Amino acid sequence: MFRAKPPGADDVCGRDRLASAEERIAPRLAEIFTHAAVGLCELDREGRFLLVNDALCSLLGRTAEDLLGLGVADVTHPTDLAPSLRLLESIARDGQIRSIDKRYRRPDGQILWARSTVARLERDGDGDGDGDGYAASFLVVIVDLTDQRRAEHALVEGEQRARTLIDGIA
Repeated sequence: MFRAKPPGADDVCGRDRLASAEERIAPRLAEIFTHAAVGLCELDREGRFLLVNDALCSLLGRTAEDLLGLGVADVTHPTDLAPSLRLLESIARDGQIRSIDKRYRRPDGQILWARSTVARLERDGDGDGDGDGYAASFLVVIVDLTDQRRAEHALVEGEQRARTLIDGIA
């Protein structure tokens, strides 16, 4: 999981140390995932939620139980769905981390603007530990941009009103 060099077949002590480190790290990572201040989730290859944290539930206005029965298509604004699915497809192919600014739909009808940064998570498909696996799932980090977008919109509207007023004076 977090190794720079895999232990050799004859390195029993190294494997034991690695297993011990992984046993200590896993609960800590779970705690970090749970308590992160940004939305975090794991999606399967089809874009269905596998894991979600409390921050994501709050952002999307849904319980974890609700989200775990849904996929990207169920929470994404219809206009932003096709680009979102293309993003997942391209990351599945090449493994490059990418971000997309998109809208999410909450059950109460509110729209949430967010930046979603997506990374491919791999599983070693042949068991030899060489990391040449396949895209098993995706890790998504979701940051709320709604207030920023509203401020940008208000600024544009203010500039337009100022131009109209100046044009009227001239």
